[in-house]
Amino acid sequence: MNGPMLQWSGRDSRGTVFRVVREGCVRGRWLSVGALVICRGAARSGDDVVLVARGIGRPRLGWQEGTALLGSSGERCHPARWSSAGRVVAVEYPEVSPMPLDDEAPANTAGQLALFAA
Repeated sequence: MNGPMLQWSGRDSRGTVFRVVREGCVRGRWLSVGALVICRGAARSGDDVVLVARGIGRPRLGWQEGTALLGSSGERCHPARWSSAGRVVAVEYPEVSPMPLDDEAPANTAGQLALFAA
């Protein structure tokens, strides 16, 4: 199974923010498109981290094991190529506006034939 694809979204008071742009699974945690991954501070062994490419490449999720960085599938990520943006401290799902129920939807009958008007 592929890990989620991330995109850097900036820094704010919560830490460094990454947005999930392709869903995927890492260490048994499923992340959907639109989720925000917040990371800050130094990681310790066992912590989930966001790995940032040195040079060209997309950020990705992984974890730290001892001093080694591991990718979403458990593969070793060489420190000359990857660095940690910090430990993952939160995964947030921005609120989704609820869809109105049919009886709550605003009636727009302008130009409608009387047969179909409510």
